[in-house]
Amino acid sequence: MFDTSYFDQTFFPEFENNIYEFKQSYQIQNFETYLKTLCAFLNSGGGYLIFGITDERLNKGMKQTDKTMDKIILNFDSIYHRKLIVSIKNDIRAHILPDVIKCHIVKNKKNNFFLVIQSTPTLDHKYCLKKGEQYYRLNASNILISISNKMYTEYDMQEKIRSEQNKINTLLSNNVKIYTSHIEESKNEIRQSKNEIEQLRESIVLYQKKVNMLEKDIYNSNNVIEHLIPDPPSKLDIWKTFKSHFYWLIY
Repeated sequence: MFDTSYFDQTFFPEFENNIYEFKQSYQIQNFETYLKTLCAFLNSGGGYLIFGITDERLNKGMKQTDKTMDKIILNFDSIYHRKLIVSIKNDIRAHILPDVIKCHIVKNKKNNFFLVIQSTPTLDHKYCLKKGEQYYRLNASNILISISNKMYTEYDMQEKIRSEQNKINTLLSNNVKIYTSHIEESKNEIRQSKNEIEQLRESIVLYQKKVNMLEKDIYNSNNVIEHLIPDPPSKLDIWKTFKSHFYWLIY
C-alpha cells in the first residue's frame, strides 16, 4: 500500500499511469470497466483503483454512506466468489487468491473517505476475466490482449514492444541511410554546379578580355585609316589649282 498521506494533500501527487486509476465516484453500471482495470493491473505488476479522486487529481472524497460503502466492498469481494477474474498457471484456470484483490477505506484529515482497490498479482500467474478477456495496462489505458487461452504477462508485452521497436528502429535506420545518401548526392550535384558556375565565370572574364582587346584593335585600326586617307582640299586650294590650269591653257 502506498503512503496514505497522499490523500491529505489538495491534489493526489501521482498521475494516472500503469499503477494508478482514479474515479470520482463509484457507479455500479461501470463495474465491468473496473474489472478490466483490475485485470490489466494484475497482468502488469499490480496497481490501485482509487475512488474519490477527480480526473484533475483533486482529493475530493466519496459521498457514500456506511451502508452504501459496504455494498460497494461486497461487489469487489464478488470478484473472488463469482470468479469474475481468474488466474492462469500452466494453462489451468483457478480462483484468484484472497489477497490478490484487497479493499481499503482511507479517511484523510478533512474527514473525506476514499476507497482503494489494491491489486497484487501472484508470482508466475496470469489473469483474465470470466469470459476469457485478457487485459494489459499501458500507461493510463487498458489494452485488450487476447480472448483466447493465450495470455501475455508484462514481460511478454515488453518483449513484443521491444521487438516492434527494433523493427521501427531498423526501418528508421534504413530510411536515414537512404536520406543521407540522397543528401550526399544532392551535395555533390550542388558542388558540381558550383564548379560549373565558376568555370562559366572564368569563361565570361576571358571573353570580356577578348572583347576589350578587339575593341582596342578596332580603335587602333580606325586611327591608321584616318592617317592614310588625306584631308579633302580646301576652296582656296581648288581655286589655285584652277587658276594654274587656266593660265596654262591661255598661254
